[in-house]
Amino acid sequence: MLIAGEPGVGKTTLAAEAARRAHAAGALVLYGRSEQTLTGPYQPFAEALAHHVHDASIDVLAGLGDEAAELARLAPAVRHRLPALPEPKAREHGDRYRLFGAIARLLAASGDRLVVLVLEDLHWADAPTLLLLRHLLATSERLRLVVLAT
Repeated sequence: MLIAGEPGVGKTTLAAEAARRAHAAGALVLYGRSEQTLTGPYQPFAEALAHHVHDASIDVLAGLGDEAAELARLAPAVRHRLPALPEPKAREHGDRYRLFGAIARLLAASGDRLVVLVLEDLHWADAPTLLLLRHLLATSERLRLVVLAT
């Protein structure tokens, strides 16, 4: 779902209210925003996943296996939660695909719980962020995912 409009029209307020209601109904709500001045690739996903990784069970994180090390590149809290995690493989051509797969599997681990991913200011998103979003929307993983973007 995309909420578009002029600055100050209430896009963020509408997205926040939708997220609040989803959370009250039991959904897992993840939030991230793009900045006009780029701070790093995948910024909104790094923000959203940092909170999720902090709250996810150790079993869910450990269940990612080797992919947890890939996920730790984007969400360093994984390494804090799994101190024995091996270092990720040396950077190579398939890194992006493995990272995207790890994120999809982490979100799929929510089971039947709806995941609401709020992405603010998507118009400022960098190309890697948009590629990751496209991957999540097309993944074969069983996701109960709603993306709410402004």
